[in-house]
Amino acid sequence: HLANNYPNPIADSPRLAMVRRGAKRYSGCSKPKVAVTPDMLRHIRNSLDLSSPEGALMWAALLLGFFYLLRCSEYLHCAGRADGQKVLLIGDLLFALDGEDLPFERRWEANRCNVHLRYAKNDQM
Repeated sequence: HLANNYPNPIADSPRLAMVRRGAKRYSGCSKPKVAVTPDMLRHIRNSLDLSSPEGALMWAALLLGFFYLLRCSEYLHCAGRADGQKVLLIGDLLFALDGEDLPFERRWEANRCNVHLRYAKNDQM
């Protein structure tokens, strides 16, 4: 049909979709990604200069992702791509001292930081 420019008679077939899903399941999944372990975090921390802004930022990003079980695409600029709806921005951080919100310029005085994640792959709402 398609070679002769006729419409595809099974393009919207639910059976075809079921067969494709079954074939994918049968053929096996791709190799799963390895989860980060506390030992990996310790090794990374020992290699970072936490007194530099870049090192401190890297460590904060790693801890945020680790403890909140985030995929890198949910809060970081990944693999040369940045999605403005997902990437964590300065405005997504709220610093506070003893329950009182602080302006960004006084962030070093904070004893709490709230992070607003605007996107999560598992958030269906």
